[in-house]
Amino acid sequence: MQSTWPYGGFAWGRLAHTQANGWFAESVSWLGFAGLSGVVALIAALAAGIVCAPRRLPDRVRHWRLGVAGVGVATLLLLALVPAAPLQQDGTLRVAAIQGNSKSGIFDDRESGDVYRDHAEGTERLLDELEAAGESVDLIVWPENSAEFDLPGNTLRDFEIAGLAKRAGAPIVAGSILQDPDGSYTNSAVVWDATGATGARYDKRFPVPFAEYMPNREFFHLFAPDLVDLVQLEYQAGERPAVLDIETNAGAIAAGIAICFDITFDEQAEAMVDGGAQLILAPTNNADFGRTDESAQQLQIARLRAIETGRALVNISTVGTSAVVAPTGAMLDELTPFTADALVAEVPLVSGKTPALQFGGALAGFWMLLGAACAMWGALAGYEPRRARKS
Repeated sequence: MQSTWPYGGFAWGRLAHTQANGWFAESVSWLGFAGLSGVVALIAALAAGIVCAPRRLPDRVRHWRLGVAGVGVATLLLLALVPAAPLQQDGTLRVAAIQGNSKSGIFDDRESGDVYRDHAEGTERLLDELEAAGESVDLIVWPENSAEFDLPGNTLRDFEIAGLAKRAGAPIVAGSILQDPDGSYTNSAVVWDATGATGARYDKRFPVPFAEYMPNREFFHLFAPDLVDLVQLEYQAGERPAVLDIETNAGAIAAGIAICFDITFDEQAEAMVDGGAQLILAPTNNADFGRTDESAQQLQIARLRAIETGRALVNISTVGTSAVVAPTGAMLDELTPFTADALVAEVPLVSGKTPALQFGGALAGFWMLLGAACAMWGALAGYEPRRARKS
């Protein structure tokens, strides 16, 4: 329900997220987000039931409680010891990502083109360092909104990014706000190579209500007109495939794309893996959240998503927190927030589905049925006929 309602849901703060740095993180590749959340809830409920039970109990109930405690401890040990589900590796890719440290928030004081220049100049600095060291990369990733508005329609930026891609010998995935012929807007990721736009494009599938579009605008305008009027563009939910085919020096690759909060939705993970993604690119723009914990939380959710899907993941932000995550959840490279810097890491290209992606829907359904059954059992167990209540 949290991931679907209202207005498409907001899948933040799930119980599984508490295990991003916990003992049970790798088990998410077997259980999925819903499955791990259910196990955490069950263990907590069992612990609460054992602790809160009356001290004086019949022998049969006391034995039952000891059995439940044993099952809980065994489950915890199993979750803590199970490794991430292994998948087939099909080679490697050397990827770079640029954190421009841009003033890219809605209310930041900046000129048009500042955010773009931060990332173009950051790419130039990285290429200087790579050339000095005699090194290269196969793919460069910029954050969400890094190329600002209408990148394909800006001739100068088109030429400059193509020049950077030619110099790097690697395509560049950049974020840009695009307008379609029908007048609608999308929050998109596009691919550039040495010849210019390749035509590969992904549109964000889960635009954020009250930020990227205003649901029921006329209704909410009655209560807070000034705030509602701040949301000027109505971004449309993307319908393009969640995987981009990109030609690189390492060969053609299939990159799953999840822009910003896309990464929190199970549906997006399934779309990327079903589309054949060999790695995941997660460009984001966290500037509006300032120095709060939001960007760190988002990175931890992305880290769990990497483990769940069995894919390496590049989480690159305009301001941070940015990191490259291995399929096991290990950090391959990470940047200090609010610094202009670049990530470089060699990541595996992976194929296949983890058990979490194969059976995640069934696990989610199981926990829903179990919860409903327990609620009914509790209601019936606590029911007393009228005569018994009177006596």
